[in-house]
Amino acid sequence: MLNIVILGTGNLATHLFRAFSQTAGVRVVQVVGRKTESLRWFSKSVPTSSDFDSIADADIYLMALKDDAIATVSKFLFGKKGVVAHTSGATDMNILAPANHGVFYPLQTFTKGKNIDFGNIPICVEANAPESLDTLKSFAGAISQNVHEID
Repeated sequence: MLNIVILGTGNLATHLFRAFSQTAGVRVVQVVGRKTESLRWFSKSVPTSSDFDSIADADIYLMALKDDAIATVSKFLFGKKGVVAHTSGATDMNILAPANHGVFYPLQTFTKGKNIDFGNIPICVEANAPESLDTLKSFAGAISQNVHEID
């Protein structure tokens, strides 16, 4: 069972939360975001926090954030043992502070309120270490049959 923390509360975070909440072998253990009002929807199903100093332990920390927030928020994950991955297709993975890091990029536009079937959505992954890459591939494969290793 892969335990994940989702950082972010926007469209992509919401769609990923829905997908992973319905997937065997993956458990969302926390959603962290800066907007308390946006966390209310998630709090019906999982613990939430707006305090980035109280991020739960997990196997994967999935950062579904605006590109300009990725580096800043990743510093709160320094020292965590799990893989830290952002969801940006335009940001280098090496902007992430933690040792185990990568990219988990669903190649799709996400619209609020529109249901998404992740089964065929291409998910691009890369990581800085083979073990982290294997974890991200397994994680992506839990929701999509279309996973691609990229660089």
